[in-house]
Amino acid sequence: MKSEPSESDGYPSGDEGLGALLEREKERDAEDVERKKTPEAEARDPTPEEAELLGTVAERLIKNWPEISPVQLSKAVHDQERIFIPRRVTERWLEISGWQKTGARVSGGDGWVPSSGAAS
Repeated sequence: MKSEPSESDGYPSGDEGLGALLEREKERDAEDVERKKTPEAEARDPTPEEAELLGTVAERLIKNWPEISPVQLSKAVHDQERIFIPRRVTERWLEISGWQKTGARVSGGDGWVPSSGAAS
């Protein structure tokens, strides 16, 4: 038989605890607002090493998927190589490598396919 939650279980007691919870929630909300104010990094061209990794991983992905997204490609590079490449850098690589945006939503982003002459 379960008893009511108590202070020993980590729950606040009475009105004092409720006030503390509300104060903590306000602090977290303020932190979220501050974090969301930070602008996303600008798109930059990938380094030669990043471009090589993106090309290798994109070739593997496109064999199994009709199109891929920058988010999917960035995550796959991280999962396979343990290197983080930002989504905007991945998207920039797709653009300069000749891939074409399809307009479809795929795996958290816009879908891309290699063009017939894409240098992957």
